[in-house]
Amino acid sequence: MHVGGYGVLRDVSLWRVFTPYIDEAKCIGCKNCWLFCPEAALEWKETNKPALISNRCKGCGVCATECPVKAIEMKRVVVSR
Repeated sequence: MHVGGYGVLRDVSLWRVFTPYIDEAKCIGCKNCWLFCPEAALEWKETNKPALISNRCKGCGVCATECPVKAIEMKRVVVSR
C-alpha cells in the first residue's frame, strides 16, 4: 500500500512490471529485503523466511538488489488478455 499526498492508502500492485520471486533454499534470513523495502511489502514467516504481501509490492526490485545471496529474482509480470 502507498500513502499518497492526501494520506490515502492505495494498492500499488497495479504499478508492477516485475515481481519478486524468493528462493527460500538460498535465503539466509538476514532481513535485508525487509529492511530496505520502501513499501513494507515483506513479512516474516515462522521459518525465518520472507513472504511477499502482494498488494503492497510495486516491483521496484530493491529487495533483490539488497539480498547478499541473490535469493530474490525479479521476473516480468505477464498479464493475460
